[in-house]
Amino acid sequence: MQRMNGTIDIERVSALLRDPEIDVLNRAIDVVIKANHPETMRYLIEVLKDENENARRAAVEVLNEIGNAKSVKYLLEALKDSDWWVRSRAADALGKIGGRKVIEAVLQLVRDKDEDIRRAAIEILNQTKDERAVESLIQATRDADWWVSERAVDALAEIGSKRALPRLMEMLHTPANGKAMPIVVRALGKLGDSRLVDTLLPLVARPEREIRIEAIQALSRVADESRAEQVRNELQAQVSCPDQTISRMAAAAMNELENRLAGVTPLAGTSAAAVAATQAGVRPPQPVPPPEAAKTMLIADQGVTQAAKQAEAAKLDIQILKSGDVIEGRYKYIDRIGRGAFGTVLLMEDTVVDERLILKFLNPNVSQDEEVMKRFVHELRYSRKITHKNVIRIYDFLYIQGSYAISMEYFPSHTLGSEVVNEKPVELKRAMGFAMDICTGMTVAHQLGIVHRDLKPANVLINQDGLLKIVDFGVAAAQREGDTQLTKTGYVIGSPKYMAPEQILGKKVDERADIYALGVMLYEMVTGVPPYSRGDHMSVMYQHVQGKARPPQEVNPSLPPGLADLVMRAMAVDKTKRFQTMEELRVALERYRH
Repeated sequence: MQRMNGTIDIERVSALLRDPEIDVLNRAIDVVIKANHPETMRYLIEVLKDENENARRAAVEVLNEIGNAKSVKYLLEALKDSDWWVRSRAADALGKIGGRKVIEAVLQLVRDKDEDIRRAAIEILNQTKDERAVESLIQATRDADWWVSERAVDALAEIGSKRALPRLMEMLHTPANGKAMPIVVRALGKLGDSRLVDTLLPLVARPEREIRIEAIQALSRVADESRAEQVRNELQAQVSCPDQTISRMAAAAMNELENRLAGVTPLAGTSAAAVAATQAGVRPPQPVPPPEAAKTMLIADQGVTQAAKQAEAAKLDIQILKSGDVIEGRYKYIDRIGRGAFGTVLLMEDTVVDERLILKFLNPNVSQDEEVMKRFVHELRYSRKITHKNVIRIYDFLYIQGSYAISMEYFPSHTLGSEVVNEKPVELKRAMGFAMDICTGMTVAHQLGIVHRDLKPANVLINQDGLLKIVDFGVAAAQREGDTQLTKTGYVIGSPKYMAPEQILGKKVDERADIYALGVMLYEMVTGVPPYSRGDHMSVMYQHVQGKARPPQEVNPSLPPGLADLVMRAMAVDKTKRFQTMEELRVALERYRH
């Protein structure tokens, strides 16, 4: 390890930080720290990314002694293009093991100009639970980046400092923070006391389901004996709510309140909701041998092949899950959202980070096809990189007790399809707004080389505030050299009513196929009916290839001049005659929005 001239070969010594022998690893830590070589950070990158926890701990121990803001930033910049779970592991190690120097460096980086660095820093602070971070986190709640702002609220809640309460109350009463309100309410439930009851009670009547759920849970945590009766009455009223999720959560919250006031402590590893479910007569999770931990499937193809074979083992039966059941000791089942051709969608709570998310469990006909699984893994690697308000965030692809699931952002909403009622056109300004939001979200995807391939009303979600998000990029293909072969020749991906002619014919597909699909959706929104729908799927696909749709102005004579031509151009059979980019289409739509 030492060259003939007496200098340390820092590359070789740093490699020993990944050695399986603890004695060797510890000796390497001492040597690297003592050497304090200017190239050390360069070689710590791979150590911090290592799957072995001891290796990651070793890297952080080195940082604890010789690290500073510049070196930590260097590492975070090097990690930001890594896969999500690699960054997550690194942040976890830096947060949980990082000493004074690391934490001081991160506190500086939470104000960095680079959004990715600020996001990485805030994730580390979410692990520290260090009181020194409180003031920096309070400032971070004002960050222009929603991720940094919302995760700062989460971190403050975990630290448990009441110094955060004035800022949280300010956020609660600031209209611009509407999207963050559920997270703020959850934090108030953790940090507040019975003085917050009057603030929280009106939130139970809000129209937004997620805010109501968080308010219900927060009330069960902050009410004391003097306010218990008032809170009980409100929760009891919510138990009668026709919304089954609200009703279940209210019942669980009532039990949690009673247990807390009675001094009943849940068994270790058992959630309060699970205890509540037991007392309410709901079957709790049954004792079973420890299952294989949920693990990411965004791995090499050979890993997918191996995991596909392991899938023959005993599988989780999601059909029998009850409210409060916990999977893998982490994911608490709340409700079933729906079922489609690709999978069953469940609303869960990730009890590790205390956030709701969606787990979409793939149906057996999908998960048992090895080629399809490889395609999913490949494509999700790219889809996860889309971070935009008009696109549902994809977190990871997991293997859970013999089943495959995509974890993604939870977004209470309805589909674009429900906007078209009784074959009546959508109000023009509203339709143009939706179309332009789709253009905006898809522009971001296309810039990353991702084509959706299955744009349709069912894959466009809209919440009560009119915020639109595109979902189900799981069937998209990254349009990069060599990738098109991942889709088998003749294997049709997409929905016949919205599928581009070149896609139907098995030809090469690019972003103009998504423009065609949006053109069809535009036609349906402004006329109330799809352009092609007669007959079975094969008949509909043939009509798309023929391209003889009835002109929109014949279906809806009230359309403004030029809009029908715009729609038909987006739907041109010849893709060279369509709008060539989503941005070009968005600009063309602008004039019809007002």
